Amino acid sequence: MNEGKLGLLYDITIKKRARKVLDALDSENHNAAKIISDRIVALSEDPYTPRPGMDIALIKDSNPRKHRLRIGAQTRIEFMVNDLTHIVDVQDIIITKRRNTDYKM
Repeated sequence: MNEGKLGLLYDITIKKRARKVLDALDSENHNAAKIISDRIVALSEDPYTPRPGMDIALIKDSNPRKHRLRIGAQTRIEFMVNDLTHIVDVQDIIITKRRNTDYKM
């Protein structure tokens, strides 16, 4: 069996809604889709610990308990972790559009 930082690697599942966003992005911007896919795969090693390029945090007041992975200023991945079955379940991928106010003057 493969092992990550926390012991056994977590399996990754991606819900239909998140898969749809990723597929649409792949046809528009393959490089961005690859970065997002690589970060999702990296969750299999350790879905809890923030590290460079992976800003991971618990979503407050979420029930069931969810986490979010922020990639840059525009991409957020919401996921749940089941430690009993070692599964990271990617629920949604949210990509926000930049507004003029997002840029520093």
